[in-house]
Amino acid sequence: MTTYLMLLLLLALSVASLIKPSFATFLSINCGGSNSFVDANSIQWTGDADYVHNGVSQVVDAYYTAGPVMGTLRVFPTLKKNCYTINNLNNGDRVLVRASFFYGNYDGKHISPTFDLMLDGNMWGKVNLSIYSEDTILYREYVYDVNGNSTSLCLAQTLPDQFPLISALELRTLDSNMYRHAGSNHVLSLAARFAMGSLVDLRYPVDPYDRLWFSWGGAGAQEVIVNNTATSIVLTTAEDHPPNAAVQTAIEATTTGWSPALYTNLRGEYSVYINLYFSEVIPLNTTQKRSIQLYMDNKPLLNPIIPPFGSVLEVYLANITASPNNTFTLVATSDSTLPTLLNAYEVFKVTDYLPYRTNSKDVIGLAALQKAFDVLIKWTGDPCLPSPYWWEWIECTNTSIMPRVTALKLGGFGLSGSLPDFSTMDALQTIELQNNSFDGPIPEFFGSFPNLKLLNLANNRFNGSIPKSISKKKKLKLVVKGNCLDGIVCALAVETPPPMMMTPPPMMMTPPQPNAPSLPPTSGTAPPPDLSNTPPPPNRALTPSPNGSKKIVEELPIILEATIQIFLLSLLFTYV
Repeated sequence: MTTYLMLLLLLALSVASLIKPSFATFLSINCGGSNSFVDANSIQWTGDADYVHNGVSQVVDAYYTAGPVMGTLRVFPTLKKNCYTINNLNNGDRVLVRASFFYGNYDGKHISPTFDLMLDGNMWGKVNLSIYSEDTILYREYVYDVNGNSTSLCLAQTLPDQFPLISALELRTLDSNMYRHAGSNHVLSLAARFAMGSLVDLRYPVDPYDRLWFSWGGAGAQEVIVNNTATSIVLTTAEDHPPNAAVQTAIEATTTGWSPALYTNLRGEYSVYINLYFSEVIPLNTTQKRSIQLYMDNKPLLNPIIPPFGSVLEVYLANITASPNNTFTLVATSDSTLPTLLNAYEVFKVTDYLPYRTNSKDVIGLAALQKAFDVLIKWTGDPCLPSPYWWEWIECTNTSIMPRVTALKLGGFGLSGSLPDFSTMDALQTIELQNNSFDGPIPEFFGSFPNLKLLNLANNRFNGSIPKSISKKKKLKLVVKGNCLDGIVCALAVETPPPMMMTPPPMMMTPPQPNAPSLPPTSGTAPPPDLSNTPPPPNRALTPSPNGSKKIVEELPIILEATIQIFLLSLLFTYV
């Protein structure tokens, strides 16, 4: 009997392993928070102390009932670039990263900030909270492959007195073959994701990958919501694994003559990647046929789509360029006896991902310095990328392909003790270590830098003699005054406090933008309109219902207003 029960248990575990994905990482960081908790969606949240080393924890104005995740945030009033770094990943992991931003008038100034967002040394445009009301929650979601064993999301100040902030950061490992048709070395930036017939928004545990599938908000005048009558739906036929709840319902046109259009939420011209999911809702008899043709600007794309009953057909568009001026429509073919339907769809903007990082020789040397001196730990993310957002105490070559560190500027940082070996940084031309309290002999490895032009060791406590490897460098400017070298009486040690890292002035140059910026140029244009009160355009039946349940904006189609806190925040961010 015991053996029989064990066999049943093993069988159950085997089945479970087939139907539930195995996640290498499922991480939810409550930025600015310190406690761990499980929310109403069974998601485990953790504080952010292990992932960031700078910034200030804040809470939103008590007026906003935002829950424990959106109720806290981390603000960065110092350093020009601050990063969250997630380690212990596998090189090549396919991941979904989602960042959430909620100003919530935490500082009582009623000024929502604008700042830059970066991912692994790549610039991904601006987070512009200033064009929305202060009770707006903005999301950014990306799908990409991890380069190395870690990934970093960074925020950079671009305007005076407007400090970057972040409320939540989530990372989920995807199956390695998901969302692959856009090609390699690309990042997919989410523009829209809808479960068409669902009356509620969907996420984990309904979707084990915790994608946010937003309710369409109801059917239009020419559409109806229909339920799938299949007793079960096979999902393995769709390679990107839509959740069952997203295909259990659909929006169907009322007649074959009505051709609904997709809402793409594009605010500029981009290379796009679109997934559409179809599942027939009724078993068809021999006289019935549902055949759908996808059009772009009245030009047919792909072959006619025949939704299967009891399973899911995924159709994708890749490597096409689209803008708000392009229209994607679903049209019933001439031999179709039934109108069009659509269960769910996703729209991504495709941008190039530069896999290069700061040269590993420099990374090794900088890591040795950070290990030796705690005051340097607050600098995280890629040291040199993106330009010009390198760390304050270094200078780098102005290139996006494996830049090199050319200057080390640690003068007056309050550092003491002996120097670690950072001789791997063989592109250094300037080393400034003056006005600290370094002691011991002057390191021999200073003589190994082939391009070194300035070595400033003034006002430390180095002793002994100058190594011959240094003194023989005729083109090197060496400054050693104020040390304890042979024949010099050494003054008493006075500990030098580290310099105050003030808020950087506004950048005098425009940082380089990616090939496909997340926002179109704003010069001479007004901010986007408030879409929550804008009626759908003519003949755009698949424009989300403007019933106040959703505000779709250009940076991501997921905006929650304070007027809907009780409804949507209780759904997405209701916690135990």
